[in-house]
Amino acid sequence: MVVYAGAHTFGRAHCITFTGRFNDTRPFNLTDTNVNPILKKEILEVCPPNDTTTVIDLDVTTPNIFDNAYYKNLGYELGVLHTDQNLVTTPGSNELVQLYSSQNDLFLTAFAEAMIKMQNLGPLTGTEGEIRIKCGEVNPPDSSSSSSSRTSSESSIAVE
Repeated sequence: MVVYAGAHTFGRAHCITFTGRFNDTRPFNLTDTNVNPILKKEILEVCPPNDTTTVIDLDVTTPNIFDNAYYKNLGYELGVLHTDQNLVTTPGSNELVQLYSSQNDLFLTAFAEAMIKMQNLGPLTGTEGEIRIKCGEVNPPDSSSSSSSRTSSESSIAVE
C-alpha cells in the first residue's frame, strides 16, 4: 500500500477533508504533532474554516511531476493528509518511505508493477460491488446503491 500512496505525488484534496489535522477542530482536540509548522501556517492561510471548494496539492514541492518527492516531503513532515504522514511513523511503512524517498527509479518501477497487479485483479461488475455514497463507509443495506444504480458523479469522494 505504501507504493500506491505515491500516487499522491499528483494528488489533490479539498481543504475540508484535511484541515482538521492542522487546527483544534478534531474530536477530543487531537491536533497532529507531526506537522511541519510552515506547512501548517500555509494550510491555515489558504483553507478557511469549512471550505468545500479550495483544492490543495498533496505533493507540496513537485505537484506536477510524477516523482518520489512525495516521500521526501513526508520526511520533513510535509504530508498534507494524516494517513500520508502516518506512513513515516508506522513500522514497516517507514522503511519503504525512506527507500522510495532515496531511490526515484525504484519507486517508479515499484509503482508501475503495483499498478499492473491492480489492473490484473479485474473490476467488479453487475451486482458484485457498489459505488459508495461515502467513500470511507459501506452503504446502508436499504440504500439500494448497487454499482449499476449509481454513477460515480453521484458518489461522495472522501480523500482521507
